[in-house]
Amino acid sequence: MTDPAAAAEHGPELLFTLFVMFAAAKLFAELFERLRQPAVAGEILAGVLIGPALLGWVHADITIDALAECGVIFLLFGVGLETRPSAILRVGRSAAIVAVLGVVLPFAAGWALLRAWASPTPNPCSPAAPWWPPPSASPPACWAIWACWTPPPPASSSARR
Repeated sequence: MTDPAAAAEHGPELLFTLFVMFAAAKLFAELFERLRQPAVAGEILAGVLIGPALLGWVHADITIDALAECGVIFLLFGVGLETRPSAILRVGRSAAIVAVLGVVLPFAAGWALLRAWASPTPNPCSPAAPWWPPPSASPPACWAIWACWTPPPPASSSARR
């Protein structure tokens, strides 16, 4: 159950956050429409601007996340209602080609870059590597990028005597 005192304390902050989000979205949507650009692009830019990435005026919590997901659902539902099937069928072939290439080309480019830049040596984090060092060995300087290596534990006080 939610603590009523905590909910009452969070209420004004939530309302102010929603006000800032709606005001910024409306302001940027209006600005983009005057620049003959899509209002949605202005709303997205407003979200990036006031969010934690830039100005940090709005920080997401579980309530804001839930409202944002509902907003995306309503936006996509509205776009679907406004789309005419005849318009989809008219651009169907070129849209299908763009969709397929939009998946295949980045995948192929990523695979090619991985093959070109991948090291021929095995992963030093793998215990199956034939040159896996004993626990007392220090890692080479190039191993600084591998987060799996942990230094050996210090010798116990009885071993020092």
